[in-house]
Amino acid sequence: MKVKQALLENVTSGSSLDRIGHKENMAWVIDGADALTVNPILDSPAQWLVDSFNNALTVNREKNLETSLENALNTILSLSIGKKLATLSKAQQGCFTLAIASLNLNQLSLRVIGDAHIVLMKTDNRIFHLTDDRISSFSEQTRMKKTSKERYEQMLFNRSKMNTPSGYWVGSLSKDWPAQMKSFKLPANQCKRILLCSDGFYRAHTFGITDWEDVLAEHKSLKAIFQDLRRFEIRKDINEVKQHDDVSALLLAP
Repeated sequence: MKVKQALLENVTSGSSLDRIGHKENMAWVIDGADALTVNPILDSPAQWLVDSFNNALTVNREKNLETSLENALNTILSLSIGKKLATLSKAQQGCFTLAIASLNLNQLSLRVIGDAHIVLMKTDNRIFHLTDDRISSFSEQTRMKKTSKERYEQMLFNRSKMNTPSGYWVGSLSKDWPAQMKSFKLPANQCKRILLCSDGFYRAHTFGITDWEDVLAEHKSLKAIFQDLRRFEIRKDINEVKQHDDVSALLLAP
């Protein structure tokens, strides 16, 4: 699996919780979200979580995607800090969204959880989009709140529904989330390009700054799209919790 372009732009004044990673047969984008209440162990449990999971995926030698995810999660849960963090309330823990692709024996496996995104162009130039919509209604409720206090209260409610059947699913220090990922498989020779991205980069499509053909056919670079996005966010009054979000994306060729 070849990385054609890579983009990682964390907001300098923020908590910097996006990560990208790749190895010979696998690539991924991680977007972290930090604790909502005071964590007694770490100032930023999400930073520890995304760094630890990113590193665990990188060093894992397993080629099977499902096993690789399980191994990475077991690795961080075996660490003393991981064990301690896992005992805390959901509001005190970090979490993350994940888009990941792997290539094994000419089989392309794609998985996503939370509001990360995978967009692929098949060899016939048709474009397909894969994401996890279970989180969408919770995010929309937060965006609709008028004051910061109301938004915070909504975020606390949202976090209480994290990784529950009636709520939404994201990466965390619980063992049950990998089985809940949205998945898709296809022969690698049917795919031309794959885009993995966080919701911060997906804004460029939502706001009409770019379309997927421009991205996947490389008519415009990821960096140029990011720059256009930042200019748009400055000029426009956007209905988002954060004016600028961390931005990460990987453009891949099988």
